[in-house]
Amino acid sequence: YAFFSFGLGDFSTGMKYLRLHTEQQYVSQGYGDLERAYDIVSIHSLRLFTAGIDAHIVSIARNLLMSGEVTFNELLYNCELKEDMQNVNYSVSVSQNFLREILTSCLLSQGVIPHLIESGAIVHTENIFGWTPLLQIISLNNSDILFQILKAG
Repeated sequence: YAFFSFGLGDFSTGMKYLRLHTEQQYVSQGYGDLERAYDIVSIHSLRLFTAGIDAHIVSIARNLLMSGEVTFNELLYNCELKEDMQNVNYSVSVSQNFLREILTSCLLSQGVIPHLIESGAIVHTENIFGWTPLLQIISLNNSDILFQILKAG
């Protein structure tokens, strides 16, 4: 459900599902302190979220191809798309740039990056390839989001 929500631009619901999934897995496996699990998820949330930028874009594209108008209406509702984006004929041509603009609009309108940082996400955590959230988010080419990450660390 989390990735389905992400594919409709509803990041707040997607993150709630991820937290619920973490809780269910932790409890069912009989691991230690649940609060510790939440701390670990929070610390690494920005790295995990930004590492999936391309996956989020693919998910939005897939949902547009599969359910067209329904997905587009959900994106309009969740992401406060700019007026010029609302009038595009998504069934004819959807560029990677357009999908990046949609994702950027979703992130900004829902305050995802500040929320993750306020929840304790570490900004400079590298993935196994040495990429930090800042390096991942550069592909969106949005100075507002870049500034949010730079300001945090």
